[in-house]
Amino acid sequence: MWFTNLCAWRLRDADALPAAEELAEKLEEKIFAACGPHATESMGWVAPAQGVHDSLVHTALDRHLICLQIESKVLPASVVRDFVEAEVEELQNQQQRKLRSAERQEIKERVTLELLPRAFTRTKRTHALIDHKAGWILINASSPRQAETLTGFLRETVGTLPITPLLTKLPPHTAFGRWLAGEEPGFNFTLASDCELREPGDGGAVVRVSNFELLSPEVQQHLQGGLNAVKVGVSWDEKIDLQLADDLILRRLRFSETLDIDDMDDDPAARFDADFALMSETLLALVDACVNVMGGEAIGISDSEAKPATKEPAETLVATEAF
Repeated sequence: MWFTNLCAWRLRDADALPAAEELAEKLEEKIFAACGPHATESMGWVAPAQGVHDSLVHTALDRHLICLQIESKVLPASVVRDFVEAEVEELQNQQQRKLRSAERQEIKERVTLELLPRAFTRTKRTHALIDHKAGWILINASSPRQAETLTGFLRETVGTLPITPLLTKLPPHTAFGRWLAGEEPGFNFTLASDCELREPGDGGAVVRVSNFELLSPEVQQHLQGGLNAVKVGVSWDEKIDLQLADDLILRRLRFSETLDIDDMDDDPAARFDADFALMSETLLALVDACVNVMGGEAIGISDSEAKPATKEPAETLVATEAF
């Protein structure tokens, strides 16, 4: 249940999202059901504390935890291709002619349908923390696409969901650059020993630094050469180690052992309640600190203007270095 990544969305109208009891009723209407024999994917809500609490909405300190489960059929393309090629070859030998593209496509669709009941399934759960009072939806997601899958399904479930992705007044790469140039971040943030520098534009040089002094001359040389800091490892308030990125998704969250709660009398329900209360309090404070360290939250921006860049970096890098 402890988040390993965090994608924050501003809930612009808290009243548009139902409170716990009504929200649970809405989620019940789209509860998870396993994939049928010929379905490729199934999506629905499950209890966020499976095996401990049965409710689809777990509540503590007026904050709610929900969980979206996605089940996908795993059918390797190579397996489908082998079956298709075998059938195509047999038909071509029988009919003494080469099959048309449309015929091959029809065979592929039929073979896929026939193989689906025999395919393995892969299950993924994504948790989201909702705080009506603070006006946040925090999602345990490492990419915008994964987060938007949950928010889109939540919008479909409740009917409306007026949200805006987190935006800050100071561009993250500007803040990162200042820190790497020696400026103290403040707000209980301290630099760690990893970062990623990238040349502006598509296909530019990328420098990844790990286990290295970030204020070193080598890093400064890259910054002075025109590279931007797009990711930087930090520690916050001696409670969480994480990686900040220019898309404002907090990744690689590692909670300090000092946050561990003892003396729960081996009661799983009490343990979950205590962990959720502590985690939610910590994550919300972390988000506030991130907003403050980057000059405050940018507000009054429409959804279309507010979406951060979601383009994934190119797989082929022009230059890569590691210290």
